Amino acid sequence: MRYLYARGCLFSVIYSRKRSLAEDDEGEYGEEALTEEEQLFANTDFLAQLARVETSRVVYKTVILNNQHELRLNRQIIWTDREGKAYKIGPDLSAVASPDLFIWGGELKGGADPAGSDEHWKTAKSAFDRILEATENTGRSKPKLSFIATILVDRVAREAALWLVQGKLTSVYNLTQIAENPEKRETFLRDLAAFLGCGE
Repeated sequence: MRYLYARGCLFSVIYSRKRSLAEDDEGEYGEEALTEEEQLFANTDFLAQLARVETSRVVYKTVILNNQHELRLNRQIIWTDREGKAYKIGPDLSAVASPDLFIWGGELKGGADPAGSDEHWKTAKSAFDRILEATENTGRSKPKLSFIATILVDRVAREAALWLVQGKLTSVYNLTQIAENPEKRETFLRDLAAFLGCGE
């Protein structure tokens, strides 16, 4: 958000907060209950407002750009084919240019255990396969797809590279490198801005 704001691309951010038990009147929803959605607009006081919001347990939902493209986080998309069959996809990150134009999807997989890398890749592959099947069966154009992982063990890296060659994936990112290396972070942020139509 800060990167998009600095580039003059950001319009607003929609978010909720996780409520604590003390904030929950009934106490029946536990710590995961969310407040009503709120919207933070990009203006001259945006960074100060964002800093205040982030003192809470915030859940970001949608980042809206000036070009009206949206970055949606953990939002389900449902498409229907000509026969009325519904296809549900739910990438971790999705960029949409309009309600029906899904332009980019990213699967973000964390975890510091190399042994779990295989499982994360299998989960991401299943999500990507559902997206590719849904676009094909509903006549939509294939979005760009990115795999973002904390750890990329050799086998997973090789398979992801094969998907890149086959054109199923557009890019692969190592989240640890993004966090630790300014050049990798800049590359990822620049790519993300381009996926959202805010490229150079």
